Amino acid sequence: MTEALLALAVSGQGKLSTEFTDLATWAEDAIDAAAPEIERLNLHVDMELDPAGTTGDPQLLERMISNLVDNAVRHNQPGGWIRLRTGTSDTTVYLEIANSGPFIPDDAVPSLFEPFRRMEARTGVRDGVGLGLSIAQSVATAHRGTVTARSQPAGGLDISVVIPRDLAAESQHEFRGRAGSSGAGQGPDRQPKG
Repeated sequence: MTEALLALAVSGQGKLSTEFTDLATWAEDAIDAAAPEIERLNLHVDMELDPAGTTGDPQLLERMISNLVDNAVRHNQPGGWIRLRTGTSDTTVYLEIANSGPFIPDDAVPSLFEPFRRMEARTGVRDGVGLGLSIAQSVATAHRGTVTARSQPAGGLDISVVIPRDLAAESQHEFRGRAGSSGAGQGPDRQPKG
């Protein structure tokens, strides 16, 4: 639990290292780490892990993906399935994970991202502390990304994470936008009068 709280605190501060990392690598590692529980539950895993290279904090992104995979395994059912995808678009990378499992009412989905919120009555699962999805959302937000989740009619969740491909460039663009709008500084658009 201490590790989970530390990850939540660090990701909430917004101070990230910006190293190159690939979400596909972390996704494969997370599935490998969960393999004993996947085998125990006889889960079918369908993966399409296309390269999803980005700059960001590798440790936090690894933790985010690990938490999402753990959640998909933990809140599944024997003989169920997990679908995991990674890839890129023009300016973003994405990770999509969906799983079978108990039905979740649409109005209950947002509360799953609240710290320490567990839906034991729904799932019967007693392990975990209720920080996994909260950490995942916090990490994505710290990387200027989004996490969306929706309930599936047959049960389980479908979660999508989208973050910029280049966090460093995104930060520079945001900084320049603020500096230009305040009239401060002399960027390329502001020539000295003379």
